[in-house]
Amino acid sequence: NASISVKNSAFISGEAAIESKNSLLSLSDLTFANYSASDGILSISGSWPEMKNLVCVDCNKNMIKFEKIEIKNKEVTLTNDWQYLFSELLIDDKSILRIKDRVNIYLDSYGLITVNGQLEAYGTIDQPINIQPFSSSWAYIIFNNSSSTLRYVNISRGGGLPEIYNTALLVNNSNLSLENS
Repeated sequence: NASISVKNSAFISGEAAIESKNSLLSLSDLTFANYSASDGILSISGSWPEMKNLVCVDCNKNMIKFEKIEIKNKEVTLTNDWQYLFSELLIDDKSILRIKDRVNIYLDSYGLITVNGQLEAYGTIDQPINIQPFSSSWAYIIFNNSSSTLRYVNISRGGGLPEIYNTALLVNNSNLSLENS
């Protein structure tokens, strides 16, 4: 596998800053300024990257685009300093995805999230988590043999694949707690 490590750097002005496909990516202590992309100044596919201290200044959207991305054998936390756009996200059976309050998650048309591990999404009454389409609708979140909790999560306009599943949540042999959502 190829790898990319970007540290202590600044990216100034443009449409998008970094696109990484199927490489092990490590990003730390980076500043992005004056980027105009409406669908993500970073575009990442393959394995989940290591990301630490990423700052966006005067950008159109503080958004990271993930295309066919996998969280494998790790714990990942999404925080509200970025917005996240997914085409396809797979959380393997040994992984946990934690989503903090006020996080906005967007799914592309036909976008989906497959949870084989754990999804822990904890919003609050005043600061919910939002899972919504980037354009008109998205496919679904499927829970397979999962143990997951979603609290104060607004889920809107899922079920955009009526020829396959016309539901936003598909639960298969899983323990799912959905509270105040």
